[in-house]
Amino acid sequence: CNRQLTRAMHDRPFVWCGVIGPVPVSADVAAQVDAALTALVPSFGLRGLGSLDFLGFEEDGRIEVLEVNARMPASAQLYAAAGCNVIEAHVRACERGVLPAATTTIGPRGVAVVFAPRELQLSDAAARWLATQPDVHDIPAQATRFRAGDPVCSVGARGDDAAAVQEHLTQRAQALLAALETFEK
Repeated sequence: CNRQLTRAMHDRPFVWCGVIGPVPVSADVAAQVDAALTALVPSFGLRGLGSLDFLGFEEDGRIEVLEVNARMPASAQLYAAAGCNVIEAHVRACERGVLPAATTTIGPRGVAVVFAPRELQLSDAAARWLATQPDVHDIPAQATRFRAGDPVCSVGARGDDAAAVQEHLTQRAQALLAALETFEK
């Protein structure tokens, strides 16, 4: 299971901003997720990698299913970063109807969107610099103007637990934005 990162933006209260995973869940939550997937996957004839979005309620341990995404999930990049060939796994699952057995357990990883805090002009030099930074993705190929709130790029991080990953992601985003400020001067 993974935890989606969201934030309010303009008139939208839940904008997707990233994902951290895997995160631990109780045996009861895992059983509810398994039951939902056992019912939904054959009902829709799903194959390959997808995702089930749900809300978890800590007070009573129940979940509410929000949606099934019959597409490669955004969290796939967490597993690709850990060495899993997610495209190959998806193709095998579509062709044969089974996923490969999990062979390793990965530690918590995350990816987060870095949003422009204000209007920002990214120069060609800044875009080239971004391309050299480790664990920075979704980079503009050339000079780009961003409005406040536009996604600039995304950053990745690892940690001992979800809280540490969240802290690393926040620090990386702040450091990148501070560095980009020097290109504007």
